[in-house]
Amino acid sequence: MIFQHKFSEYNVLSNGADGGHYYLSAEIEYKGIKRKIIVLFDNKSDEVQLLKKEEILVTGNLTDEGLNQTLIMTNSLIIK
Repeated sequence: MIFQHKFSEYNVLSNGADGGHYYLSAEIEYKGIKRKIIVLFDNKSDEVQLLKKEEILVTGNLTDEGLNQTLIMTNSLIIK
Protein backbone atom coordinates (compact mmCIF):
# COMPACT_ATOMS: atom_id res chain seq x y z
CA MET A 1 0.00 0.00 0.00
CA ILE A 2 1.33 3.46 -0.91
CA PHE A 3 1.62 5.59 2.24
CA GLN A 4 2.59 9.20 2.81
CA HIS A 5 3.59 10.76 6.12
CA LYS A 6 5.22 13.93 7.43
CA PHE A 7 8.04 13.23 9.88
CA SER A 8 9.23 15.97 12.23
CA GLU A 9 10.76 13.85 14.99
CA TYR A 10 12.80 10.82 13.99
CA ASN A 11 16.05 8.98 14.59
CA VAL A 12 18.59 8.41 11.83
CA LEU A 13 20.17 4.97 11.92
CA SER A 14 22.71 3.38 9.59
CA ASN A 15 24.08 0.03 8.52
CA GLY A 16 27.44 -0.85 7.00
CA ALA A 17 26.25 -2.75 3.93
CA ASP A 18 26.88 -1.31 0.44
CA GLY A 19 29.05 1.49 1.74
CA GLY A 20 26.50 2.31 4.40
CA HIS A 21 22.85 3.29 4.21
CA TYR A 22 20.87 5.64 6.41
CA TYR A 23 17.31 4.93 7.37
CA LEU A 24 14.67 6.52 9.54
CA SER A 25 13.14 5.20 12.75
CA ALA A 26 10.19 6.91 14.42
CA GLU A 27 6.88 6.52 16.21
CA ILE A 28 3.72 7.59 14.41
CA GLU A 29 0.00 7.38 14.97
CA TYR A 30 -1.38 4.89 12.45
CA LYS A 31 -5.10 4.10 12.41
CA GLY A 32 -5.43 5.71 15.83
CA ILE A 33 -2.64 3.67 17.45
CA LYS A 34 0.93 4.74 18.23
CA ARG A 35 3.27 2.45 16.26
CA LYS A 36 6.99 2.19 15.53
CA ILE A 37 8.02 2.61 11.90
CA ILE A 38 11.21 2.01 9.91
CA VAL A 39 11.63 3.87 6.61
CA LEU A 40 14.04 2.53 3.96
CA PHE A 41 14.85 4.84 1.06
CA ASP A 42 15.09 4.13 -2.65
CA ASN A 43 17.79 6.74 -3.36
CA LYS A 44 20.98 7.34 -1.45
CA SER A 45 20.55 11.11 -2.05
CA ASP A 46 17.35 10.97 0.06
CA GLU A 47 19.24 9.15 2.82
CA VAL A 48 21.76 12.00 3.11
CA GLN A 49 18.93 14.54 3.58
CA LEU A 50 18.01 12.76 6.82
CA LEU A 51 21.16 14.07 8.48
CA LYS A 52 19.73 17.62 8.41
CA LYS A 53 17.04 16.43 10.88
CA GLU A 54 14.48 18.74 9.23
CA GLU A 55 10.78 17.99 8.83
CA ILE A 56 10.28 15.80 5.74
CA LEU A 57 7.34 14.44 3.78
CA VAL A 58 7.92 10.84 2.71
CA THR A 59 6.03 8.50 0.40
CA GLY A 60 6.63 4.78 0.00
CA ASN A 61 5.24 1.26 0.20
CA LEU A 62 3.90 0.48 3.68
CA THR A 63 3.90 -3.02 5.12
CA ASP A 64 1.82 -3.72 8.23
CA GLU A 65 2.20 -7.25 9.57
CA GLY A 66 0.12 -6.70 12.69
CA LEU A 67 -0.06 -4.63 15.86
CA ASN A 68 2.87 -6.41 17.50
CA GLN A 69 5.20 -5.68 14.57
CA THR A 70 6.99 -2.54 13.45
CA LEU A 71 5.58 -0.83 10.36
CA ILE A 72 8.01 -0.82 7.44
CA MET A 73 8.12 1.64 4.54
CA THR A 74 10.22 0.55 1.56
CA ASN A 75 11.14 2.21 -1.75
CA SER A 76 10.58 5.51 0.03
CA LEU A 77 11.21 8.95 -1.42
CA ILE A 78 11.43 12.35 0.25
CA ILE A 79 8.99 14.58 -1.60
CA LYS A 80 9.39 17.71 0.57
